[in-house]
Amino acid sequence: MDLSTWEWLILVSRWLVYLCVSSAVGGAASLYFLKSYTVIRLALWRYAITASVMGFMITSLHFFIRVGALSSEGIVGMFDPFVMDLLWGSTVGDATAYRLVGFSLLIASMIGCLRIGHSKEFKGCRLASITLSWFGCLVIAVSFTKTGHIAEMGAFSAALLIIHVVLTVWWMGSLYPLWLSSRLLSAQDLYIVMHRFGQIAVAVVIGLVICGAVLSYQITGWTRLFSSDYGFWLLLKLALVCFILLLAGVHKLFLVPAIQANNNARSLARSLLLEKVVGASILGITTVLTTLVGPAH
Repeated sequence: MDLSTWEWLILVSRWLVYLCVSSAVGGAASLYFLKSYTVIRLALWRYAITASVMGFMITSLHFFIRVGALSSEGIVGMFDPFVMDLLWGSTVGDATAYRLVGFSLLIASMIGCLRIGHSKEFKGCRLASITLSWFGCLVIAVSFTKTGHIAEMGAFSAALLIIHVVLTVWWMGSLYPLWLSSRLLSAQDLYIVMHRFGQIAVAVVIGLVICGAVLSYQITGWTRLFSSDYGFWLLLKLALVCFILLLAGVHKLFLVPAIQANNNARSLARSLLLEKVVGASILGITTVLTTLVGPAH
């Protein structure tokens, strides 16, 4: 696959946007999911707000890279006012605007979430902050329906994609907080956290499988899976998804019970780190699918 410099920049910046989306959403969700554990709150807040700020910045950068690629005038072309106006009025501009608003809501939520007194201690989250987080996550998820084939496929497909995106980024973004929990929480507290997460993950996996299967069939009809670039990358993504589901099963059936039995979370921490790497790879393949080899190509 021969890529120009602009195509590489578009690919990498979009992948970084996806990573920031997952970290911001997963971080915000984990901040509330783990709100009872004071030892980890500040670290989770830093994780969520850093991802939100970086997401805002990289989303903006991605838009200017798209402008530069369209103008074909080098770095100066990234700020061509005519091309900027043209692209901002397109579906690319719509998706960018939604993501910037979503990240802004998450940043506002995180700022409102942290109240520091004289003791410099994390005090908790208000209902308004939680509401802002939910709206921010939803607006970012909606941004994915503004481009590509989904934008032309109607409300049902858009709703499926929104659910799929929310569940995916929540799961991928929650892996670092879980790894952090394995390092900072006591064995008993970690067992409770992982047990609760495992119960939620069962429903998430079912939702991901159903939404993913229906969407992929709607987009491709499952034709030419073994004879096209799109089919190759889609099958590779499916293989990694199966692997990450296998890891999740190992966690639930073996590593989490071992925490109680052995009072040791080192194996779980290593496995969570591996799952995070696989998750980032899945987002990378998703970037290739949406940028280079999707049905539009």
